[in-house]
Amino acid sequence: MNRKNAALKLTAYGILFSLPIVVYFSVVGHEFIIGWDDGWMVLNHYTIGGLNSFNLAAIFIETNQGQYSPVNQLLYTIIYSIFGADPSAFHLANVLYHAINVCLVFAFVKMLLGFREKGDAKTVTVTAFVTALLFAVHPVNTEAVAWISASKAPLFTLFGLLGFICYMKYAPLSPPHRGKC
Repeated sequence: MNRKNAALKLTAYGILFSLPIVVYFSVVGHEFIIGWDDGWMVLNHYTIGGLNSFNLAAIFIETNQGQYSPVNQLLYTIIYSIFGADPSAFHLANVLYHAINVCLVFAFVKMLLGFREKGDAKTVTVTAFVTALLFAVHPVNTEAVAWISASKAPLFTLFGLLGFICYMKYAPLSPPHRGKC
């Protein structure tokens, strides 16, 4: 990869990471929605219990009001342990998860389209970039990014995209074999 391509790639990732932060940064100043899920989902006894062996085991073994999301709960506990009950830290975490996801969408779509038999590199990159831009600002993501207790969706997306990308690096798709079963 030459310097120009490296600079373009860095610029693309910079734009894709920055855009959702600019779009959703206004949610960082908002409070918890205590009447909704944030009261029992985010500020619960696991979160406030802190990072200790008993609490960590409980996070991975027990359910909370019928919900089982240990990775999400662990991240709430870590954020609370570092920043306390500051809702801005929880909101910022959601915005950052989404910004990372936008970059992962770009990488994933670029990999996926790059496997086409006659894929033009420029077309593949532009298509992946536009797809990631649409994902960054699409209204369907607003609730998951703006509502702290909906952070399971961006986290699931993050780990799902990482899984797809890792799989594609491990077992790349080959072009279809014409005339063979």
